[in-house]
Amino acid sequence: MTRQLLLAVLLANLFVPFGMARFSGFGGYALGAALVTVKVALVGAGLAVVESAFAKKRLFELPDLIGAAGFSAMLGVALTVLFA
Repeated sequence: MTRQLLLAVLLANLFVPFGMARFSGFGGYALGAALVTVKVALVGAGLAVVESAFAKKRLFELPDLIGAAGFSAMLGVALTVLFA
């Protein structure tokens, strides 16, 4: 979990570099931390959307895979009977 959070912070700061503290002091650091938190939340939401889209895509491909497996099994049985 820590590794994923670190990667999300790195990606958020790499692709959306605004939001760094421009001046020292508590206000600047608090604003920077709040903006980094918002950026990481947006990266997490985007990752969740992409993950669910790919999961749904894999789910819809399942009948094709089952059909191909069934055809392959029937072909194997037919060839075994034919050449045995």
